[in-house]
Amino acid sequence: MTRTTTDANLAYTLKPFFLVVDIGFILYWTVTLLHLIPEAYLFKDYEDPILVAWNWSFLPLDLFISVTGLGSLYLLRRGNPAWRSAHLARADLLLGLTSARVLDASGGLRPRLVASQRVLAGLPALLHP
Repeated sequence: MTRTTTDANLAYTLKPFFLVVDIGFILYWTVTLLHLIPEAYLFKDYEDPILVAWNWSFLPLDLFISVTGLGSLYLLRRGNPAWRSAHLARADLLLGLTSARVLDASGGLRPRLVASQRVLAGLPALLHP
């Protein structure tokens, strides 16, 4: 099976994005779980129970995003045309869930955190054909 130009362009665009986001999420949660960031570098309210609960509530979502993204790349590498369907489903889900995450974050958290969540919410829209 040959890929169309559009599929080749989409694959070229996807690969670095998926690798950065998916591996980044896995690294973030590993660092967080193992408490590898020195206390001097933690933000002021790091131990606030509300922020801690809010942050940990995204663990399942972030890991799901990573598994599906890496799975899409696996299918792409194997030449399996299902990678495209997997990507589109992931992009739709990621867009919806990160948009909800942004709305949740906008309810009183720090402006920099809200801004980073908005960037995450916008990225899947760029990857959707």
